Amino acid sequence: MSGQEWYLLQTRSRAENIVGLTLLQIEGVHSTTLDTEEDPSLLKVMVIDPIPQDLAEELEGVITRVEIPTQQVRKEKQVVKKELYPRYVFVQMNHHPGTSVTLTRALSGMPGVLELSGGWDTPQPLSEEEASVLMKQVGEASEAETIEFAAGDTVRILEGAFIERIGKVMDINTSRRMVRVSIPIFGKETPVEVEVDKVVAV
Repeated sequence: MSGQEWYLLQTRSRAENIVGLTLLQIEGVHSTTLDTEEDPSLLKVMVIDPIPQDLAEELEGVITRVEIPTQQVRKEKQVVKKELYPRYVFVQMNHHPGTSVTLTRALSGMPGVLELSGGWDTPQPLSEEEASVLMKQVGEASEAETIEFAAGDTVRILEGAFIERIGKVMDINTSRRMVRVSIPIFGKETPVEVEVDKVVAV
């Protein structure tokens, strides 16, 4: 399928920004979430191995956008940004047989990159619904209310059937303002869905 579509690029842990900033070296690639003026901390990220000029030129117009959706969380009395999808970078590109070889050569050899979702030859693009959710998350990234916890954090449920239960955050749906928490029920870890405002970090 030709045309610009969104794909998931899997990275090593904590390599998301390195990969994203490396892709931004390609002429014509832009980003809403990787803005050094909005987030000066990105200036501290070192691009280890720039894309060779010949490959960068071949990728002009093929890769057009890169995003790393984040949320604001409170850590040790400070508000910091945390990735909504750790170890993933969203890349908008035109993947078809004519660009496949160049994309594979450029992306697979990039420091921090592990895999393209679905494989290098036939990657699976995001559906229209998934792309719509991504765009909403990107658009709300700087305006969303602060969420004081993130995936992996321990929280306490404040209301509802599971009040006072302690569990770990599995994931957060910022568009729906819901959080999935894993809590022990009858000795087995069970995921339950709770409104974001009804849990608190412990």
